[in-house]
Amino acid sequence: DLSEIQLVAIMKSLLVFAVASAVAVNGQLLYSGYPYAAPLTYTYTPQVTKLVPKEVEVPVETLTYGIAETGCKNVFGFPVPCLAEGEARKRRDADEAEAAAD
Repeated sequence: DLSEIQLVAIMKSLLVFAVASAVAVNGQLLYSGYPYAAPLTYTYTPQVTKLVPKEVEVPVETLTYGIAETGCKNVFGFPVPCLAEGEARKRRDADEAEAAAD
């Protein structure tokens, strides 16, 4: 295991090495003669355009849904479909279903 003093010495030596290598480069990383290594510059000025709102009439078709007036109302007073005679309590038989299928 390394002691704390040895770790501090290693970190200081790595710092010195990093500073020495940065000095040795002497700015060559910023521009080394190649156009793609040059600092990023923007030479194009974008053209600013202003939006002029132009009102255009757009036809909007709407559908209205409603309940057909039957004259029947429920206990709350809302219109409901009328009940045919015997429709609510009518039981279906299997014989009627076979006759309807044929």
